[in-house]
Amino acid sequence: MIGVKRLMRQLWYYGCRVCWLGSHRPRRLMQRDRSPDHAFDRTERLYIRLTPQHISPDQGVLPGSIRFPVQSVNRSRYSLPADVILPSADPRSRDWYLLGVAVFCVMDLPPAIPSGDGILYEFEMAHDPDFDNYSHSEVRAIADNNRREPTSQAVKKKYRLHIWQRLKLLFPPVT
Repeated sequence: MIGVKRLMRQLWYYGCRVCWLGSHRPRRLMQRDRSPDHAFDRTERLYIRLTPQHISPDQGVLPGSIRFPVQSVNRSRYSLPADVILPSADPRSRDWYLLGVAVFCVMDLPPAIPSGDGILYEFEMAHDPDFDNYSHSEVRAIADNNRREPTSQAVKKKYRLHIWQRLKLLFPPVT
């Protein structure tokens, strides 16, 4: 039997999909005069949006849903799970009401991954607020103290598998 807390959360989530007025975004998401907050707690939750194509037939999240080298996320410190699906300037968000939400934590980022050519890639969180989404952040790949996109397919695969194994589906996309 589904728990009352989970049922209420699902009702709230689907209510947001039906009742959200597209003319405004929640005040908590607006940047206003706030500067970026680069302090991330290891247990802070990070929300990502999923399309129906990111879900396997058995309702699992596909590893390809993890973007790399830059994964865009919403921070739980400044956002609710459903906020990640609200429409933005991104054309992929025009069918926002069909999107789902998955979550992982900052501590779930992989340890440094070496590439075949001897470069060591580390992963860090960066708070990168948008004017209408203060919670927007990115997981970035760093090599030699610089933001750098790995060319090694093995590094990309290890990163995606590491996050995928820790990813939890909160709300499936509507198919």
